[in-house]
Amino acid sequence: MEKGVKIQITLAPPIFEKLDEYCRKKGLKRSAAVAFALNELWREERTDEK
Repeated sequence: MEKGVKIQITLAPPIFEKLDEYCRKKGLKRSAAVAFALNELWREERTDEK
C-alpha cells in the first residue's frame, strides 16, 4: 500500500457538520470521505480523457 500524504484543510462549520454527519452514517473516517470526494471531482473533470 502506498504511503499517504498528510494535508490540512479548513472548513466552514456548516460544511464540517455535513461531513461529520455523512461519515457517521457511512461509517467512514473523514479523511476517507474527503479523498473519495476529490477523486469523484477529478473523474468528473476528466471524463473526456482516457
